[in-house]
Amino acid sequence: MQAVKERPVGFAEREGFSSYVGFTPPSTPAVVETTVTLRPNANGNQTDWNQYYTGAPGDYYNQVNEAIPDENTSFVGCAYPYSAVLALFQLDALPAGVLAISSVKVGWRCRKTHAIGSGYVNIGLRTYTVSYYAGGNQFQLTDYANYEASWAVNPNTGLAWTVAEVNALQAQIRGYPGSYRIYCTQVYAEVTYTYTP
Repeated sequence: MQAVKERPVGFAEREGFSSYVGFTPPSTPAVVETTVTLRPNANGNQTDWNQYYTGAPGDYYNQVNEAIPDENTSFVGCAYPYSAVLALFQLDALPAGVLAISSVKVGWRCRKTHAIGSGYVNIGLRTYTVSYYAGGNQFQLTDYANYEASWAVNPNTGLAWTVAEVNALQAQIRGYPGSYRIYCTQVYAEVTYTYTP
């Protein structure tokens, strides 16, 4: 009887593949970058912009969380916004599977409703119980417009954002002395991150 030589078991057999022929080793999964929009899901630490707003008492955040802005149908507003008069909103959580976060952008859609007053505001966010604002003040036109500010890293730590930090932050706005009657109809945050599909 002719002796049969045993062939060493290779990777394909060990992994359940029947043959080396045409076998392609598994590739490293691709990393994809995307941006998600987070919207208010609860009132924040302060709800001072309540002199003008639609909706029932306590239903503050629902006036600004629509995906498509409804302008004057629902809004929050302030007669005399200044540095201590703030509006803050908690936001939706990030989806599962986030690998790294490269940017957090906070946006407010606002308008100045009266000819008098400067109409200045600061767009900001609150993280680790501290408020941070974008440099400069932004003038609100008589028509609604979007005003945004971005942070590549967490301004509190100086490091890349973590999922926990983004899930805990609040979108924030404050008025400026001399402002008068500003309405905000939409609030959101846009987070750019990577994930493995």
